[in-house]
Amino acid sequence: SILSDTEIKHLCLPPTFVVTEKVHDYHQGSVSMYPKTVETFSYLSEEEIMLKMQDRLKPTAGRRMYDQHSLGVVSYRKLTEMELSDFKPMISPYSSESVKTTPEGKKIPSWGSSSYGYDIRIGRNFKLFTKPADEPLGPVVIDVCDFAATEEYVVEDHNDVDYIVIPPHGFALGHSVEYINMPEQITSICMGKSSIARTSLHMCITPLECGWSGHVTIELENMSDYPIRLHSGIGISQLLFFRGEQPCAVSYS
Repeated sequence: SILSDTEIKHLCLPPTFVVTEKVHDYHQGSVSMYPKTVETFSYLSEEEIMLKMQDRLKPTAGRRMYDQHSLGVVSYRKLTEMELSDFKPMISPYSSESVKTTPEGKKIPSWGSSSYGYDIRIGRNFKLFTKPADEPLGPVVIDVCDFAATEEYVVEDHNDVDYIVIPPHGFALGHSVEYINMPEQITSICMGKSSIARTSLHMCITPLECGWSGHVTIELENMSDYPIRLHSGIGISQLLFFRGEQPCAVSYS
């Protein structure tokens, strides 16, 4: 199933509290007379949790005798330091809103949360592919299975820049501002943004498998006959997240 903005938020921000609840204890298809107590992470505010605790104490018509005043939130507490340190955000930094302008008010391709997905930004470091050139040992041939052998001849590093100009039919590598930490049982596919594609800039990212973590490498191709200026920090791709129905046998990690 595809994850909604709320589910994505819960994977990116730590819970607000740990709540203790009494819930039905199902045993061999029937409901036990004695509810069980469980602890779960909650993203509700303290006020919302307290209202749930009050609702638990209100008599409700139709309740069976043994679970009257029993089910629901019993108590809550703050997370321990260990629980907070164990939390690994799926997206960092994370914005719960869609950002569509710069601090100065200039409109940009949006980044941040969307209804079903998240728009990541392009970072400030690039590798720009250069024009072919003959070397003393002959023409450089890029080998898909050994790119490192020719990388120094075919790319120029542009680090910590406000923008990069990709020449006509040129190619560049970039990276996401956000650090991604894919949970087990969740995989992401990466889609282009129309605001980028309409300039004839083609963006490609491979799927982000469950268990993978890092800054996303972004492949950029100028398919037009004109140079394209790409600004750092703008939205570049939308990630859609999917939860598998059952754990996979082998994750990326």
